[in-house]
Amino acid sequence: MKSGERINRLKWVGLAFITLSAALFFFHAPTLFATGNSLYVAPGGSDTNPGTIDRPFRTPQAGVNAASCGDIVYVRAGTYDGGVGGNKRCTSWSNALTVRNYPGELVTLINTKQDAIFGFGTKAYPTREDVYFILQGVILDSSRGSIVSSCVGGLSVDHVRLQDVECKNSQRAGIIPHGRFWELINLNVHDNGLDTDPSHPRSHGVYLTDGNCLIDGGSYHDNGGYGIQIFDSGSVTNSNNVVRNAKIYRNNLATSGNPLSGNGGGGVVLANGTNNVIYNSVLWGNGAINIQINGTCLSCGVYNNTEFGGFTGMEIADRFATNTVVRNNIFFGNVGAAIADFGTGSVFSNNLTSDPRFTSSSTGDFTLQPSSPAIDTGANVSSILTTDFRGAPRPAGSAFDIGAFEFGAQPPADGVLPTVSVKASK
Repeated sequence: MKSGERINRLKWVGLAFITLSAALFFFHAPTLFATGNSLYVAPGGSDTNPGTIDRPFRTPQAGVNAASCGDIVYVRAGTYDGGVGGNKRCTSWSNALTVRNYPGELVTLINTKQDAIFGFGTKAYPTREDVYFILQGVILDSSRGSIVSSCVGGLSVDHVRLQDVECKNSQRAGIIPHGRFWELINLNVHDNGLDTDPSHPRSHGVYLTDGNCLIDGGSYHDNGGYGIQIFDSGSVTNSNNVVRNAKIYRNNLATSGNPLSGNGGGGVVLANGTNNVIYNSVLWGNGAINIQINGTCLSCGVYNNTEFGGFTGMEIADRFATNTVVRNNIFFGNVGAAIADFGTGSVFSNNLTSDPRFTSSSTGDFTLQPSSPAIDTGANVSSILTTDFRGAPRPAGSAFDIGAFEFGAQPPADGVLPTVSVKASK
């Protein structure tokens, strides 16, 4: 090889390396860097420190107090008592204030003898405030809280995102978003609502009381009442909420310790609003009802879910629930009825209540065997969804499959579910 050719080749190799390095940097940048500054919290720090990585704060609240919109507060490994209050009011997701674990480290937040671990002090409804606050990658453990403890509460606060958060051991509901445009992404919400107060025997994993919220992915299990309840008595504002790609199982534990008693809570309830939907979710072993539509839920929808082994599979509870659409779902293996409809104008199509031939329901594998009658027998619901529970594209065959899993479809290699609009339409 000639000298000049060799130099040119080395230049191209170097350029390629720089280009690849830059691409990798920008690919990972959202995880490790913010548009603003980075502040740090560590067990050995002090709240009089400047919050740098070598001189960190001692408490997450000190980090929040010092931060500005667009900053990230990184919390190092450890357990922190005292809770976190979101006291900043940011204006968009692009300049949201983020509190998160330092990547790869285990962070637990508690709040001894207090009502909530993460919350907001704000004005009462109907006054609303946008906050654009992100809490990510931490454990919220309410076991040391008050007798009305919860992991998260927010009164009339809009635009809050919880991502990769675990919430456990609340006496009342684990997460109580009293606001719009909340996003609950890939959460693990369990062992909440097991209230020791006999006058208040059941609460839920999530108790959502407003509109335009998204619950995407994650697990909601072993809670006292419902895993997820979307309901506000007498209200019609909790509309356009979406539950998708979630595992919801073994809820209703507050009913004499037997979730399949036929009484009490269950998997998920959609009520009091318009256009609330659940799709691509897997529900099993939930108490009285795995999926319930209730209380003036208008034009709500249930699409491509897999339901197994509850007391009642799917119930539209009363005549005030109107024009519900139930399509492409599996309801099977329940103690009582697969479907109970007491609604007005309900539409059912392409649902399967006979044996769907799961791969192994006893081990929680609800994918389909090649001989399943759910394959290629669903209706086209591409206006609602175009992927399955795993993010694999639909349809893989000649038509949509019934249930949460599309047979033969391959999920994305990165395991990241595609992002679509919160508001679904039928």
